[in-house]
Amino acid sequence: MLINLMQQISDIQCHEHLEKIQFLDLRQKILKGERAKCCKCQLFNPTYIEQALQEWMKKKQNEIQLLENEYQGYLIPLKIFQEQMTQIKKQFIQNIEHLINQTNQLINGINYDKNNKIKTLQNYDEKVTLSILQEMAQLISESSSILKRSKSDMELYQKLKQLNDLAKQIRTEQEKSVVNIMKQQQQFREKIVNFKELYLKNTQKFRFKEIKNINNVKQYEVCRVITFNRDDTIMLAGCNFNIKVWNFNNGRIKEDQTLIGHVDDVISLTFSLNQNLFVSGGSWKDKKIIIWIKSIDKWKISQILDSHQGFVPQLLLNQNDSELISCSQDKKIIIWNYQTIDNLWKLKQELTNHKDIIYGISLSSTENCLISCSQDQSVIVWKKRNNIWEQFQQIKHNYYAFRISFLDDDSFIFQLNIEGFLRLYQQKQDGEFQENIEMRMYVQDLEDPWLLFPSVYNIEKKILIQKQNKFVNIFINQGNGMLIKGDTIQCQSHQNNGGLSKNGRFVVIWDSSPIMEGDGVIKIFEILYQNIV
Repeated sequence: MLINLMQQISDIQCHEHLEKIQFLDLRQKILKGERAKCCKCQLFNPTYIEQALQEWMKKKQNEIQLLENEYQGYLIPLKIFQEQMTQIKKQFIQNIEHLINQTNQLINGINYDKNNKIKTLQNYDEKVTLSILQEMAQLISESSSILKRSKSDMELYQKLKQLNDLAKQIRTEQEKSVVNIMKQQQQFREKIVNFKELYLKNTQKFRFKEIKNINNVKQYEVCRVITFNRDDTIMLAGCNFNIKVWNFNNGRIKEDQTLIGHVDDVISLTFSLNQNLFVSGGSWKDKKIIIWIKSIDKWKISQILDSHQGFVPQLLLNQNDSELISCSQDKKIIIWNYQTIDNLWKLKQELTNHKDIIYGISLSSTENCLISCSQDQSVIVWKKRNNIWEQFQQIKHNYYAFRISFLDDDSFIFQLNIEGFLRLYQQKQDGEFQENIEMRMYVQDLEDPWLLFPSVYNIEKKILIQKQNKFVNIFINQGNGMLIKGDTIQCQSHQNNGGLSKNGRFVVIWDSSPIMEGDGVIKIFEILYQNIV
């Protein structure tokens, strides 16, 4: 690994002397931008870069070990709990099987005795004697509508009564067993919820402090969408019909490449978390989805998907790049599946339950739940069963929303376009989501005519970026859906678009001029956090 790192930095040069970096200044009170040195730099007890890398790797290894120890503290009790659940499941199944066997034996016994008695009554082939004829006449003369029971009959009825009492006892035991199991399930659900809340509380390592505008770059082409790659070294922007690729370095941007492929505005982008691959979606006249891959340091088109019949306002890639989800003006959500054999994306499923334009989609972190908002004034919750998406719940309102986002697997937010507040929906025990009215978070404007700039949530930093008209609000999730407003960025126009870097450190906004269309500025903001470990 050290050799690989040394190879990667072999071409890095000092900005001042354009010489190869050979030293690092490890003193404490030195600015970060002044630590990398070449031979011509002013040197004060510097450390050779190879030695510094070894120390860095050692610290990383120690950090990995600390993380291992920390997460073991959560995993071990969960594994013990899982084993307990397995044993309870096994015992429950054994008890149920025992009760079923007992019930089966009772049924067989009763049927056997019933069939024997009927067979006896139906048997007329015994030898008829004078004594039997007199007994028959006596029995028929009785006032009862049935034949008089013999002693053996009475013993049989007594046995049946005992069997019936035993059956009632077994049913009572079954009912008690089911009630106990339901109580245990409720207790286990509460334990899981408490454990999850404790885990989220203890793993929250950052607290929002403030946000600062650190860089502004004039940008005359309209930027309708901005996103970042997995390590925040590349920033993409849909600039009119093209995609601009910028090298991103701690808030400084340098244009690297302009990509041509769409025939109308590029309005959606999503970057892979695993590889040099991203996806773009086009506007009204384009309607296409383009897959881009990096080849020999340049981006090129890998595949064009053209199944949508309208603009594509949002795209999602799952964590392992096996599924791409797109929504569109054509009222459809399309699930695309990556076929490794053909090295192609293919249409897997169309979700057509919405009746109008679909503006926003969001995928839960466990990727088994999807939410969507549409101009048909509904929010639909979709759940994956047997690898197929199905509608689970529909939430109707009197207006529609542009932006929607999961906060965690149990809660999501959205804002109707004529309301001045965010709605928080939380999951109930039956799996459905219900609004927590007490958790409504109010913002500045009631209405926003601009459908772009989707909600962005960073699960590690617990920070939500939510646009409303001229304002870009930064919310902090304090747990259990409790959102507080950290800060607000006021733009010149409602036609602003932006994104949040993957590490949650930078917010980048293209702010349109209210006077001249297309004239705007890329504003880069740095979010500062307090480390609360």
